[in-house]
Amino acid sequence: MITPVYAVGETLHLSATVHIVSRPAPDRYVIAFADGRQTKLPLAGPDACVQVTRACPADGRPLPGQIWTDHSGAEWFACGSAEGSGPTMVSADGTSWSWQHLNNTNGPIQLFRDVTQPQNTDAACTVIDRP
Repeated sequence: MITPVYAVGETLHLSATVHIVSRPAPDRYVIAFADGRQTKLPLAGPDACVQVTRACPADGRPLPGQIWTDHSGAEWFACGSAEGSGPTMVSADGTSWSWQHLNNTNGPIQLFRDVTQPQNTDAACTVIDRP
């Protein structure tokens, strides 16, 4: 295997999947890489040195039948199938997004209630207009 060589002044785009270990300051996080190494990084604020995309909530991927909350406390019901990209998240007003979109735009999302999964979660997610 050839070791890559980078030129001084070169701009690189880095991407790594990391796990948040702790938050010692409002804009500092201790992160762990897949191999177990840990480091402190500014992930938010004026010193942020990386662009962050949320990959998976701390409570794991949403499953059909679960109720999740977004950063504002709004509740979202996980509907559909756990297969593929996972369930669709539906709010009380009928808005529906993929859980990935919800987590990246209104995250972090958190598991609020793990309820028994209905036999037909698609039917449970039908929006009914009430008079």
